[in-house]
Amino acid sequence: MATLCFHSPSKPISYFHPKSKPSPPLFSKVSVLRCKASVQTLVSVEPEPVFTSVKTFAPATVANLGPGFDFLGCAVDGLGDHVTLRVDPSVRAGEVLISEITGTTTKLSTNPLRNCAGIAAIATMKMLGIRSVGLSLDLHKGLPLGSGLGSSAASAAAAAVAAALEAGAFGCTISGAGPTAVAVIDAAEKGEEIGERMVEAFMRVGNLKSVACVKKLDKVGARLVSSVSR
Repeated sequence: MATLCFHSPSKPISYFHPKSKPSPPLFSKVSVLRCKASVQTLVSVEPEPVFTSVKTFAPATVANLGPGFDFLGCAVDGLGDHVTLRVDPSVRAGEVLISEITGTTTKLSTNPLRNCAGIAAIATMKMLGIRSVGLSLDLHKGLPLGSGLGSSAASAAAAAVAAALEAGAFGCTISGAGPTAVAVIDAAEKGEEIGERMVEAFMRVGNLKSVACVKKLDKVGARLVSSVSR
């Protein structure tokens, strides 16, 4: 079990009570990109679609738990991104469209060439030789984008780590450039107390708003959430 505390400039301070309803769409402008990525096609015959839509989930990860950079990592239960992909008759065959982005971030592009989900969809279509259908993607972000690790953020992260250890965490590390501070704990109640101390440290030292949550580790990883058969 772990307590995660991450800088969240676009959200008010909140203690362990994330909103249950998705945020409204943050983008009205959409972009379409034809599948022309320089990826080798792996099949000679275009496969038939099995589903008309699928929804997937990829959990957030922590990757600095070991003695070296990204030596040991883990996935976190309940935090992450959802992607819904549809065979969309309104999208021209062989094209990818990102139709909607919702959730915690305001900085992602709907241009498929500048969005990780769009780039992955384009590469997959190219490898499978998909030319007869168009695809649309809906993205729901479960975590805010990193704010960058400037001097004040670095000091605040260090203070959050110290606060977590002082409050009784077994260990604490910094993950990513957000930064996100991750404390290792064995009980949810203790984790909430540690999270409050970490949030206070971010504000006191760096004047940075942050959010904290207590989560178990995710043992499954990226997975299919739901699908609609053709």
